[in-house]
Amino acid sequence: SFIISNPLTRQYFSGRHTVLDLLHNRDYQNFGYDYGHIHLNDYVLTRWKEIKAHIEALCRQLKLVKDYINECPRTFQMWGYVCFQREYGCQVILYIHTPNSDANDYPADFSNFSSVLTISKSEILNYFQVKVKDGFNIYYSINCDDEPEILISHSEIGEPIIMRERR
Repeated sequence: SFIISNPLTRQYFSGRHTVLDLLHNRDYQNFGYDYGHIHLNDYVLTRWKEIKAHIEALCRQLKLVKDYINECPRTFQMWGYVCFQREYGCQVILYIHTPNSDANDYPADFSNFSSVLTISKSEILNYFQVKVKDGFNIYYSINCDDEPEILISHSEIGEPIIMRERR
């Protein structure tokens, strides 16, 4: 299930291709998406089987955008965000970001993320190694609460989310 975070965009969704609906919204240039996002879960994810299923849904949405990239607006960024929070379980979120009149923060730059692993669980690492082979870019970080975070993007979708990777 999808939870749409921005009530301004809720009216534009027509069905199962939620992300394509976001990108085809003719009015998006009028207000832009300032880190607009879709939560791919509406409950706490604590088991790897559930987390994996939600990350798979996120990757399917990214692949869908890749398949229809010629129909998408020129200027946008899109990425998946996965955070393993101690108190709230795992969060799986898909972001879209465009130039917008509300802020001067486009493009987003997540240079605090890198390909250096911040997770030690082999089942998660093995899963993401397969995603890299499928063309996804996977970046890792630790947030201010010392919790692992992962960004998932695709080089054929939108503009880069990391301008210069740290080492």
